[in-house]
Amino acid sequence: ITKQAKGMIAHEILILSDDPAHPNQALNMLEVPQLRPGQTLPDVAYQTAAGKSVSIQQTFSGSVGVLLIAAHACPVAFKALSAARRDLTPYLNKIQVIGIDPWDKPGLTPETQIYDYGFPMLFSALTTKDDHGWSEVLDLHFGQPILAGPPMPVVYVVGSDGKIVLAQWGYESGAVLSAVEAALGGP
Repeated sequence: ITKQAKGMIAHEILILSDDPAHPNQALNMLEVPQLRPGQTLPDVAYQTAAGKSVSIQQTFSGSVGVLLIAAHACPVAFKALSAARRDLTPYLNKIQVIGIDPWDKPGLTPETQIYDYGFPMLFSALTTKDDHGWSEVLDLHFGQPILAGPPMPVVYVVGSDGKIVLAQWGYESGAVLSAVEAALGGP
């Protein structure tokens, strides 16, 4: 099946048979075309809490980048963002880091107002509800099946050529730092 859209797509495949007792069988399939290593991130721009538009493609252009998609209000994601801040701060002169909050609007949670990660945290104007049941950022733009409950954050490490080096759910310091080092041409 050619993947023509991101997000979860329901398909029904009809298997035809020459058996008169079972002439056909319907097979339901759920397609989840996620972004994978070797692909490029979508060309999207979101806004900071102050309303400044930031393009992911322009920010990462020609450099190694780390994209963290995580909701401030999720305790696990908040902890992971803090770990990313600790891990990635020493690399900020060599790489670009961006975070996207897929659900919460700036100002809805105290964390969005007081915590500075050292990298821009972006918010989508398209996501207007904090119901955590659907996110245009995750489901459409990044092809993540949010209804299946991915652990926050969703992490992408992108090489200077614009290709994804690492795509994973959840933040693992060792995996992220290894991918950053490899993308920088290190060990």
